[in-house]
Amino acid sequence: MSSTIRTKDIGAIIHDLKNAELSVYEQSLLAQLEARLEKGGLSGQRILSYHLQPLHIKAMLEEEVVTLLQTQQHAVEIQLHAPPETTLVLADLFYLRIVMAAILHYLADHAGLRTLSLLITRGEEKCILEVDQPVDPYVVELADKETRASNVLAVCRKLMEEMNGELIYTHSGKSSNYFNLKIPLA
Repeated sequence: MSSTIRTKDIGAIIHDLKNAELSVYEQSLLAQLEARLEKGGLSGQRILSYHLQPLHIKAMLEEEVVTLLQTQQHAVEIQLHAPPETTLVLADLFYLRIVMAAILHYLADHAGLRTLSLLITRGEEKCILEVDQPVDPYVVELADKETRASNVLAVCRKLMEEMNGELIYTHSGKSSNYFNLKIPLA
């Protein structure tokens, strides 16, 4: 199953983010996305093309965790809780990796956590990846920036929406941080 995302919104967000203060990792993610933007159709509108395919979510997340731990400057432990059966989701490998990596790096860089706890559950139509962690006040400020599309998470949210998924990010005061990534089942 192939699909094309019309990305006027994503192109604008990427342009806005070039003027924002971003970590080296966030700049790398944006460069990867920008390289994928291409002119499409007669209108010359910039688009992202993606290919939805069945992906083993636990194995993919484990790979992202290993990558994070190898490149991370902080000492962080990541606990992954998943059902024993294989859970296949329907997503584009490249874009789902960007979203997962962005969430993991965001939490490790900004939350000041020693341990990240990730929970994978299988719903009726979607697989849900949940992260619920305490954070420092800086993350609350970032949440406000995110809603104004000045954060990589805004791009990730848009990518998930275009793949029929969701990225929900909430915070309650200065005590908790909650990510809920919903990905369609294959």
